[in-house]
Amino acid sequence: MLRAMLRNSRRTTLLRSLAWLSLVAVAVSCATGARLDDATGTSLSATTGGSSCLTGLLCGEECVDTATDRDHCGACDAACGASEFCVAGKCTLVCEKDFTECDGACVALGSDASNCGACGTACEPGFVCDGKGSCALSCQAELSDCSGKCVELSTNNQNCGVCGLACEPGFVCNGMGSCALSCQSGLVACDGKCIDPTTDEQHCGASSNCLGPNAGSACVAGEFCIGAGVCDAPCPAGQLFCGAQCVEPMSSNLFCGASGNCQGMNAGKLCVPGEACLGGICQTGPSSCKAANGLLWCFHPTECGHACTSTCAAVGKTLYADKVGWFQAQDTVAECQAISVAFGMGTAVAMNGFTYACLEDSGGAHTGNGGLLGPILCSTESACPQDHAFNADQLGLPCGANSRRSICPCQ
Repeated sequence: MLRAMLRNSRRTTLLRSLAWLSLVAVAVSCATGARLDDATGTSLSATTGGSSCLTGLLCGEECVDTATDRDHCGACDAACGASEFCVAGKCTLVCEKDFTECDGACVALGSDASNCGACGTACEPGFVCDGKGSCALSCQAELSDCSGKCVELSTNNQNCGVCGLACEPGFVCNGMGSCALSCQSGLVACDGKCIDPTTDEQHCGASSNCLGPNAGSACVAGEFCIGAGVCDAPCPAGQLFCGAQCVEPMSSNLFCGASGNCQGMNAGKLCVPGEACLGGICQTGPSSCKAANGLLWCFHPTECGHACTSTCAAVGKTLYADKVGWFQAQDTVAECQAISVAFGMGTAVAMNGFTYACLEDSGGAHTGNGGLLGPILCSTESACPQDHAFNADQLGLPCGANSRRSICPCQ
C-alpha cells in the first residue's frame, strides 16, 4: 500500500509539472507572437533548421528582432531607407563620415550646391560648391574665373594669358594669350609700331605680319615711299614729296619747314590764314601785309613812292631774298589774282612785262593812311624783282595825285 501511495504521488507531481510548462509555452507564444504546434503546444520552427523563435517576432517564416532589423523595424515589413538604421524599433538616419544630415538626407557640405558649407545654404545659379564648403563661379570650358568673372584668357585685354595681366593702351590680347600691337585699318605693325606701308621709308609696301617678304623695302637716300608703297625719287632737287605732291618746304603754306620724308614730325607746319611760309617759318605781318602764294606781301602803311627794300623795312621785315621765287609767285594771272583777293580787291588784275610792277597798285590819288588802288599790276618780266628791289614807278613821290604803292614779298 505504501508503494502504491508513493507512485500516485509521483504521478501527480509529474502531471503538475507538465501542465505548468505548457502554460509557460503558451505565455511565451502569446508574448512573442510565435505560432505553437497544435499537437505539442511548442513553438513551430521558423527556419528549416528547426530552431525556435522564442525571442523576437515571426515575420512570414523568418524570426526577426524588430528592435534592430532594417527590413522589419518596429513591425513586419517596415523597412528603413538606404541611409537609415533600425534603432530601438525606429528607423534613424545615420550618415557616413564626411556627410551631414540635412532635412532627412545625408549630404556632403563641402560640395553640395544646395547645402554648401551649412544646411540650407544654396549656391546661386552659375556657381558650384567648390569642395571646401564655399560657392565658387562655375565657368564653361576654356573660360577661367578671374575675380568672379568668367573670361577667355587668350583674348581678354584685362586678363591676357593669366588673370590680372592687362594689355597696355594700343595693344590687344592676340588670341594666344599675349599682348600684341593693335593698328588701325590701313596700318601695319612693324618693329613694335604702327606704320603706313604706303609712305613709310623703312617698310615701304609692307603687309601682313611685316616679316620676311612682307617687311616691305627700305628706301635709299633721295627716295621716298610714294602712295603706291614704292620707293621713288619723284621731286626735283630742293623739293620734297609731301601729301602726294612735290612742294617747296621753304615756302609751302601746307608743309612749311618740312624735311626728310615729310612724315610725322618731318611734315612741317600748316600755316593758318593770315600767315605765310617764309624761309620755312609761318610768319604774320601788320594789317598792310597779306599771305598769298606762299609769300607774305606788304605795302607801306603810311607812305607812297617806295621801292621794295624800304617797303619791307617799314613793316619791320626784310625783302624776300629769293628773286626767282619772288618772280614765280606772281607771274601768272591766277597768282596775281590770289594776291589781289588776299588784299580784298577782287580778281581784276593787270599783267604785262612791267619793269617795276611786281607788284604795284594803280596810280591815283592816294592818302597817307589809305590802302591800295586797284587793279593790282603783276609783271611777266623775269628781271623785275632785281629792278624793283631798289626802284619803283613814281619813286619818291608822296601820296597824292598820280602816286603809287609797291606791293613786295617780305620776310
